[in-house]
Amino acid sequence: MVWKAIALHTSPGIPLRLENEIALVHLGAGLDLLGLGLDQVPPQLIEKILKNYPRLGFKAEFRSLLIEHCLNNPAAQVLTWTDDVARSAGCTLHDRPIPTASQIMLAASFMSNRAGDMQLAREERPISINSAALSCSYRLHSSCASKGL
Repeated sequence: MVWKAIALHTSPGIPLRLENEIALVHLGAGLDLLGLGLDQVPPQLIEKILKNYPRLGFKAEFRSLLIEHCLNNPAAQVLTWTDDVARSAGCTLHDRPIPTASQIMLAASFMSNRAGDMQLAREERPISINSAALSCSYRLHSSCASKGL
């Protein structure tokens, strides 16, 4: 249960359908990091909590830790909630900005004939994605570094 709570604490919707402890970790992280639901906590309780557990610059320190993590492992940011922090901090993957989900979809190697789908020739794609590198970054294989990806 601890693993599930940690793994899913940033996944919207899923933790609230699982055990109460998992939902609590999710709601607590959302409140602590983003202030979600703070308006539903009585002000006296917030005051008591902050007296006993001061935030000590939590937002700035946490963002700094995310940036440090990004600089040490930029591939881990691809398609995660941290990718925005990584991009805004100038983190790069293979000397390029961390790609967005839209960029990755547009860079896909296959063409589609369905009406409404974007059809871009290979030379028209806005970014180039090394599929092996993306595969490694998405799965976080430890063997990727040894392959030079």
